[in-house]
Amino acid sequence: MESIGDVICGLDELLLVAAERWRTPLTQQELARISGLSRSTINELLPRRVQAHALGGAAAETELVPYQGRIALRTVAALCSVFICLPGELLRYRAPGQSLPRLSPNAVRRNEIPPRQINVYPLTNNIPERLQVYTPAALEKATGISWSRWNRVKAGTSQIDLPMLAAICAVLNTDVSGVLAHTVPFRDSTWSVRFVRFDDLRLTFDLTNGVTVSAYLARWKPLMSAPVDERARWRLTPDRQGVRWDALGVEIYPRLLLD
Repeated sequence: MESIGDVICGLDELLLVAAERWRTPLTQQELARISGLSRSTINELLPRRVQAHALGGAAAETELVPYQGRIALRTVAALCSVFICLPGELLRYRAPGQSLPRLSPNAVRRNEIPPRQINVYPLTNNIPERLQVYTPAALEKATGISWSRWNRVKAGTSQIDLPMLAAICAVLNTDVSGVLAHTVPFRDSTWSVRFVRFDDLRLTFDLTNGVTVSAYLARWKPLMSAPVDERARWRLTPDRQGVRWDALGVEIYPRLLLD
């Protein structure tokens, strides 16, 4: 394997996407408050400005150097819980000779800044299982990384170096989300209802995270018997996670249909 590529910490990009989605910037102090992480940890993950030496007396240029150190899996879980993003959107694998596209606006699936510290849902480390078929010696030969380091990774770890994570992605031909899994339960998300649709048999909710929830209309007799114009007179509940028909006395929360 000639090159393994690298893993770029995309926290700075997620902050920009979140600022656009939430219509207000999220400061490091606020991110520390709602994630439970220290400001020093957050600051360490952001790119740092380095002055590049210029030739011939030209003025030195400043370039951004991404973080390439060690990261705790709990830190990844905390940040994924804040933004409701995938691990592969926070830690972006860049294969050799490739450039990373701009992070999608949909990478931040939370609709607004959390008002309080969020629940951190744990990360599932699938690396030992995915590497089970490889011996440390074979991995050392393929990547040039010592067998002892591969042995530690295969045994499971609570922290990982980003260059090592890049090597894992290269060996398995996957991105970071292929080896680290993180799921925020639907009931604890801040996704909201975007639109409500009807047909002859079903009621369908389109949610802002791209999920569609559908149920048989017969479960709500007032809606079933209501004319089309009355069905169309719905409004969102104050938390935007439910829909109410005032004239019919019906209120429905899509998350309860999933529970």
